[in-house]
Amino acid sequence: GIVLIVVGAVVKAKFDNYELFTKNEYTSSSVLLIVVGVIIFIIAFFGCCGAIKESFCMTMTFAVLLGLIFILELAAGIAGYLLRGKIGDALLKEMTDDLDKYDHPKNDGGFTKAWDAIQHDLKCCGVNNFEDWHNQTYTNNTVPASCCKDFTEGCNKDPKDAGAYFQTGCFKMLEQFFTDNALLIGGIG
Repeated sequence: GIVLIVVGAVVKAKFDNYELFTKNEYTSSSVLLIVVGVIIFIIAFFGCCGAIKESFCMTMTFAVLLGLIFILELAAGIAGYLLRGKIGDALLKEMTDDLDKYDHPKNDGGFTKAWDAIQHDLKCCGVNNFEDWHNQTYTNNTVPASCCKDFTEGCNKDPKDAGAYFQTGCFKMLEQFFTDNALLIGGIG
């Protein structure tokens, strides 16, 4: 139970910066692992009490609840495995739509923070490549600072100096990140 809680929390923490792009559809498996881990921990505690007191009723209740937990774990594993193949289309649509919301005056800053996190963490720029930023009204035909290879010092964000920032788009990298972690969730489940 504790292992499931830890694995679910780690995966959830890794997905945290990227949830805006998935609308929570693909992070529910990690939440399910955390919930199942908590329930297993509680059930195991009652199972130990039933074994110590040698209570048939508590032991049978423990066995039935453990069977239900097994079904939930199986569901999390299957969901993680099935969702890994479907994430590409939804992710591309969300990322393309959300690119326009970067540094927009009407946005609460969540999209800007999410884009900066993904570009910095995954060392990528834009959806398909850095040229996605050149048509955005709020970036003045440049790339955001999070696209810079040296984020601390910044870079010349001029499109003519393409060597100063990441050339690879974030879509493929984020899709691979989710696919790899979906397999991890399915495998642990």
